Amino acid sequence: MKKIIVSAALLGATCLIAKKIRKVIRKKRNKGKKILFVVTSHGRLGDTDQHTGYYLSEVAHPWKILSGAGYEIDFVSPHGGTPPVDGFQLTDPINRMFWNNQKYQKKMISSMKPDDIDPFAYEAIFFAGGHGAMWDFPPHTQLAHITRQIYEAGGGW
Repeated sequence: MKKIIVSAALLGATCLIAKKIRKVIRKKRNKGKKILFVVTSHGRLGDTDQHTGYYLSEVAHPWKILSGAGYEIDFVSPHGGTPPVDGFQLTDPINRMFWNNQKYQKKMISSMKPDDIDPFAYEAIFFAGGHGAMWDFPPHTQLAHITRQIYEAGGGW
C-alpha cells in the first residue's frame, strides 16, 4: 500500500513538473511575438450623457493569459491616445494587476493610431469589448484592413 501511495505521489509530482516545463517552453517560444489589442475611442453611450468605453475585464483577463504565455501586447484605438474605460472594478484581482502595471498602463494611455500599425508585426489581433466598440469599430475600414492583413499573414489561431 505504501508503494502505491509513494508511486501516486511521485506521478503527481512528475505531472506538475512536466506541466511547468511545458509552460516555460511555450513562454520562451512566444517571447518576442506580439498581439494587437484593439480598444475603443468612443466614450459616450449613444446620444446619452452616459459614460462608456472598453470594458476593463475584457482587456485585463486576456492580457494576463497572453502576456503570461510570453506574448507582448500592444494597444491601438481608432483615434489613438487614452481610450475611455468602463467596467472599472479594481476589486477583481486581475483588473487590479493590469491597472497597476506601469508598463501596460503607459502603453494603454498612449494607444497607437491605426496609421502607426505594421500588421505584419503581429501574430494575432484581439478586439476588446465594451459598449464603445459598437460605435467606432464597425465603420472603421482601416481596422478591418489591419485585421485582414494579420489574418492573411497567418495570424490567429
